[in-house]
Amino acid sequence: MTSCVDEAIANITEALEEKNMLKNSIIVFTSDNGGALVGSAGNNWPLRGGKHTSWEGGVRAVGFVYGDLLPCHSRGTENTGLMHITDWFPTLITLAGGNPHVGKKLYGVDQWNMITGEDKSGRDDVLITLEEDNKAGAHYRTGIYKNNAFDITTHAAIKMGKWKLLTGPIGGPSDWVKPQEINSDHRIVEDPDFDSTRMVRLYNIEDDETETTDLSEMNQHIVIEMLAKLHNFSKQSVPAQSRIYPRADFDGMGECISPWV
Repeated sequence: MTSCVDEAIANITEALEEKNMLKNSIIVFTSDNGGALVGSAGNNWPLRGGKHTSWEGGVRAVGFVYGDLLPCHSRGTENTGLMHITDWFPTLITLAGGNPHVGKKLYGVDQWNMITGEDKSGRDDVLITLEEDNKAGAHYRTGIYKNNAFDITTHAAIKMGKWKLLTGPIGGPSDWVKPQEINSDHRIVEDPDFDSTRMVRLYNIEDDETETTDLSEMNQHIVIEMLAKLHNFSKQSVPAQSRIYPRADFDGMGECISPWV
């Protein structure tokens, strides 16, 4: 798979160069999620969890930007600013001279100044997940959060600066997988203090990127602020829309998926 990707990227860059377009192009190479753990040999160590989870191992992704349009001072540098995958659209459209804000309101923001090191991230928070149809049961709404507008039994996750809040049931693997060694399997590191019934978790992911220390009890004001953000997102959310194409029959297509009309 790596060889195929490498060949495909070479085809693109060579074609751009032949057309004298490479110097006026930006190439973005990025992932959409962390590695899959169970049965897929993925590894996100030392981050917790993996694909299909809201832990950092599932949602923190890496990428790089290449092109002559990058200022010299930003080339070869590392940027850890807060960015959401939807930010790529307004970033690249604006860079190309277009206006991404015609029509519907966007969640994404232009992050070119952050990418080039000219400014900090253009956002203060990132919504990771909000599953209104995945709740642990409203009867759990007790304690200091019982009167909060957002139902803490909802499976949701959000980042705000250095803070990360998770609510509701935790789905998928919630432990760590150490790197694979020669002649050995992936080693699961379990969390002996993990309480699957807990509906609110708060982590300082700058100091605790492994998400081991829940700080919700001693930072309840932060939790309440982030719950308010989740409530606002909840009010704006709409059901996912998908269309099923009867002729999109992937069975019998051999080794590739073909277009259909």
